[in-house]
Amino acid sequence: MTHSRAVERLRAEESQRRRAESAARQPVAGWTDPTDALALQEASTAVHRALIDLPPEQRVAIEMAYFGGLSYRDVAVALAEPEGTIRTRIRAGMRKMRAALGAEEVSP
Repeated sequence: MTHSRAVERLRAEESQRRRAESAARQPVAGWTDPTDALALQEASTAVHRALIDLPPEQRVAIEMAYFGGLSYRDVAVALAEPEGTIRTRIRAGMRKMRAALGAEEVSP
């Protein structure tokens, strides 16, 4: 019994050591390449501009669904509109945004 526990402990220590070494090889969270950070900022700005250019009913539905985390049904209830109307508005707004971002050569 003592032998089994000793082997168990050695295996646990070895496993812990391997996990620590693996974690040390992983990139540090939050550390980004300045070029990547700039590209992300530019893409974010382009998305914001494309969103602002949408008609209000499309923009509000998209903001509620994508930034508010609401389902299409929840957006429909909140706006007192049929769910199909909300789906159509979001789909049309996303198409317009995709076209605007494509014109700016930003990949969504």
